[in-house]
Amino acid sequence: MEKINLNILNKKNSVILIIIFLMIYLPKIVFALNYYKDFKVLINDNEPKTNKTLVRLTLEAPLGTRMMEISNDDYFDGSLIEKYINTKEWELSHKKGVNTVYVRFYDSVGDILATVNNIIILTSLADKNNDGMVDSSDLELIFTNKGLNNLATIGAFNKREVFNIFDFNQMMIDWSNLSVIKTK
Repeated sequence: MEKINLNILNKKNSVILIIIFLMIYLPKIVFALNYYKDFKVLINDNEPKTNKTLVRLTLEAPLGTRMMEISNDDYFDGSLIEKYINTKEWELSHKKGVNTVYVRFYDSVGDILATVNNIIILTSLADKNNDGMVDSSDLELIFTNKGLNNLATIGAFNKREVFNIFDFNQMMIDWSNLSVIKTK
């Protein structure tokens, strides 16, 4: 019996098949990769930290997005599917530290288009002086020289005063005698 060689996939044919495959599927792959970049959720305009559990979500999704579902966990336990809107007030879980908000986007027939998430750190510190940062000036601390009976103030970080660099230098010189008093 004679053997018949059906080797039609030589190098030339392989290259042609790869080119045809790429022509058909590459645009779909690129579209899918770019499509999912269009779904976003920002928490408090992408601030890294907050001291409040109520936050503002800014949602972005391409045309065709009709519904959304928001959750504090990736299982979407107890969450509701609602009409898609661009902004929404949202209550974080009350745990301190990193909080994640998950959002699912749906089309008009209820198919999931994408699931995205973002994080924010929930902290007990507050921006008391409203300068846009939670920093040492919000702590309202006074640094004093504990070696003196009259508790002479070396420097103060509070919302009423700007910390003087000369005070800071004096603090570094007298570090071993430094005492911290919380004003509030």
